[in-house]
Amino acid sequence: TSGLLLPVFARLKFVPEWGLQKVLEYIKLKYKNPAIFIHENGYPESSNGSSSPANNNDTGRIEYLQRYIGSMLPSIRNGSNVRGYFVWSFLDVFEAIGGYTSHFGLYGVDFSDKDRKRYPRQSVYWYSNFLAKNGRKTEIASFLYRE
Repeated sequence: TSGLLLPVFARLKFVPEWGLQKVLEYIKLKYKNPAIFIHENGYPESSNGSSSPANNNDTGRIEYLQRYIGSMLPSIRNGSNVRGYFVWSFLDVFEAIGGYTSHFGLYGVDFSDKDRKRYPRQSVYWYSNFLAKNGRKTEIASFLYRE
């Protein structure tokens, strides 16, 4: 199957707990349960344009990810064909709308530093722990990372 890309409203800070679940159920019924990949889903932290190690407390992002990922679970258990979920973004980048003032990255980038030093935010540890406890090996992962 070619799959169906589900565009997600990444820049919304409020996500109704039932919203994603309803959309996944609708797609399953209306389109005969295609493969779904949720991508570029993230939570912006705003600042004065700098992204420094002092700004690593991103509990809002952690709460957002918990709610959003958690809202997929009932649909998956009910048979929705969710194949992937991708957080936006790994690193802070220049955003088309917010420039350097919107920070979506799990890793911050200190844009005031000439070397653009990177540092982990608290969400890195939460997400890594979540994946370690709840992730499952796939055939591709087993092939790429043979033990």
